[in-house]
Amino acid sequence: MIEVVQAIVIHSVPHKDSSRIVYVLSGNDQIITLYASGFGKKRSPKAAIYYPGNHIELEVVKNHITTLLKAKEANIIKPWQTLQSDFYKSTVLTFILECLMVYIKQGQTSSGLYDTVLNYLYILDNEDIDYANMPIVFLLKLSQYLGIYPENGEGYFNIREGKFEERKHSSYGMERKESSKLACLLVLKPSDQLKERMGNNQRRSLIKHYLEFLDFHVDSHMKVLSLDILSTVLND
Repeated sequence: MIEVVQAIVIHSVPHKDSSRIVYVLSGNDQIITLYASGFGKKRSPKAAIYYPGNHIELEVVKNHITTLLKAKEANIIKPWQTLQSDFYKSTVLTFILECLMVYIKQGQTSSGLYDTVLNYLYILDNEDIDYANMPIVFLLKLSQYLGIYPENGEGYFNIREGKFEERKHSSYGMERKESSKLACLLVLKPSDQLKERMGNNQRRSLIKHYLEFLDFHVDSHMKVLSLDILSTVLND
């Protein structure tokens, strides 16, 4: 059976001689694994189609013999203008895609996730937007889909318990100013979260600690590895 789906390419790894295993976030709000062939040449057109972050439409072949889906035909729906060519934006894009791979289980349906991620990519592709807050804004939204969005409160945020406390925990408590900024972000709409003013150090610290919060509450055998590069970029 052949199904036509839209998807966002997350990651691909070489398989055999001229094929790859491709991970995409489908329009059905699931991360699915695909087998794609035809990558024989070094500069194969297919390699460009399955480049991370691309918004594509593809034909998926379902085989009753195996659970691995096969990608038959694929095309880019609309090329990005700056998202993959701008160093800073592409670094944020890499971070977003890696977070999806780490925290969203394959085959798990997260209603609305596809449209949300696609919307963030369109925002990031817009040259006029200030995208410095995008990583933490995306993490906050991702935690909603994971069902662990913290309740707003006062005091110090405990990343292990996922709540605000009157006293700072010696090992898992965030600093007061950082906790106050998180509390502020939690009650804002995403569009206002993107505009919220904060310094680079505070922004990096929030991202680092919120990732630790996700690690405590999401069962995943992987870690986000692009944080150091992202932190360097945010420091510029």
